[in-house]
Amino acid sequence: MSRPQEEQPLRLRSKRNLVEKRLLPGLGWTVRKDFGPNREAFAAELSMVRRLTEAGVPVAPILSAEEPVILYRYLPGDTLADLLEEAEAHPPQARRLRQALPALARWLSRYYAASGGMVLGDAHLRNFLLSPEGALTGLDFEACRPGSPEEDAARLAVFTLTYHPPFTPLKLELAAELLRECALPLILRLPVLEQALAQEAEALCARRNAPPPWRDQLEKALLRLLLIISYSPVFR
Repeated sequence: MSRPQEEQPLRLRSKRNLVEKRLLPGLGWTVRKDFGPNREAFAAELSMVRRLTEAGVPVAPILSAEEPVILYRYLPGDTLADLLEEAEAHPPQARRLRQALPALARWLSRYYAASGGMVLGDAHLRNFLLSPEGALTGLDFEACRPGSPEEDAARLAVFTLTYHPPFTPLKLELAAELLRECALPLILRLPVLEQALAQEAEALCARRNAPPPWRDQLEKALLRLLLIISYSPVFR
């Protein structure tokens, strides 16, 4: 006899690992992240989450960890990518995303202070969870590495610009606002950020094998983005 439908594991979106939402007796809803044979990723995430937890940086609580699986407490909410996905058609979601950007900048500032100079490495809006009450939690730390905050900020901005549908006025506005909010808390340097944006755009085009017209659109969007933020006092 099969288990009740609500107890069936629900596969969650992940490109690298097997991640499932599971209802476990005595624990309630959990998130089980299986790293498979990637021992280094398991160790890196476990170490960073423990470090951030100790420093008081909001992350999902670990319930248990035994290689290659980390079991997290499930936290309700929407990822910032979910809000971005709905922002074009649903203005309230765009407002929620805008309101979350200062919290994102504060979270990143606390993360860099606690991580010892590590960047997220795979920073994108799907790795930030906004609770119904407006609290922001960071997720996914297996790709952390030494680097500069400009790298993470550039990746988040390019992600915002290129999320479907890409290059819209709203996406440009949100990307600019994200960078402005991050500028002072993360002490972003405009020349370094400009270089990081170009590098991230090139890497994204290579990953997607993007055709020339799409590359041209991205280049134009980045030029508009840089023009907008260059007039902002926080970057002077």
